Amino acid sequence: MAMAVDGSAASGLGEAAWRAELAECCPELTPVRSLGPRRTGGVLLAQRGEGLVVVKALAHRRGRLRIQRGAARRETAMLQAAQGAHVVRLEAVAIGTGFTFLVMEHLPLSTLRGRLREPWSGAELVAAGLGVTAALARLHGAGLLFNDFKPRNVGITTAANAGAANDRAAGGEVGGEVVKMIDFGHARTLEDTRARHCLCGTVDYAPPEAWGPGRMGPASDVWAWGRSWHLLASGHYVERMESFGQLLRAGRTPLPPVARLSRSPLPDGLASLIDAALDPDPERRPADGRELQERLWEIARAEWGEALATLTRFALPPREGEPLA
Repeated sequence: MAMAVDGSAASGLGEAAWRAELAECCPELTPVRSLGPRRTGGVLLAQRGEGLVVVKALAHRRGRLRIQRGAARRETAMLQAAQGAHVVRLEAVAIGTGFTFLVMEHLPLSTLRGRLREPWSGAELVAAGLGVTAALARLHGAGLLFNDFKPRNVGITTAANAGAANDRAAGGEVGGEVVKMIDFGHARTLEDTRARHCLCGTVDYAPPEAWGPGRMGPASDVWAWGRSWHLLASGHYVERMESFGQLLRAGRTPLPPVARLSRSPLPDGLASLIDAALDPDPERRPADGRELQERLWEIARAEWGEALATLTRFALPPREGEPLA
């Protein structure tokens, strides 16, 4: 659903400006609290009827430049194209004079970043990995690059909250929680990444090719998945990069094997897959989300068979993966 409003409330990028325009665009929403400012907008938790939604405000201007309007259109288009059981549900788009508002489902259980201190079992890592790689397979199959994969951008909701329309797809197997990818602000089409150099959204999760002559592609998302799952398994943080020189050196320095640092025993296949995803050469990594998901299913069948669904809190996607249409 898209709505156009001929308002004039947004004369700047401050929170007061976009809140005023939001009231014109979406009078049915009652703000609850801010979830954080952005350089070009903000994020808000709002009440709609008896439920909660998250509203992301995307400014059309940055200073005197209107370059942000194209960025707002791109993020909206990327999220619309990516819709699936393991992607945050887009419920409405409201287009005002100065801002575009994305109205999305509220994911009540935070993100994977909030669970970094927990020890993750091999079964939990595989089950959560099957969910996010279902989303990556869908994205890559549609010719899109997520370009900012990290624990903070994987939200968690309950299977019941995922919505009746998504229950069958989101929970191919029984489980209490569903992982969903969020924040498509850095997503690009694969054609766009081939046409010019395309940097990763978060430098700590940027693959080596982001800093070299190579082009970003599906294998770049695979590297960021490997970095994230290495962190979940080990709790081992790479020092935050403060300079371009540090980034270049880090890109050439492989992470320690995950089995050496893991806080819980990992199946050999899972440890090998995480390490393979972190190969500096994108040609030697799993090619895309579909291959990642296939290899995770192979590990699940070999290690646990049909029992995996009883060993994890996460709902499993259908074995055939998410359809691309």
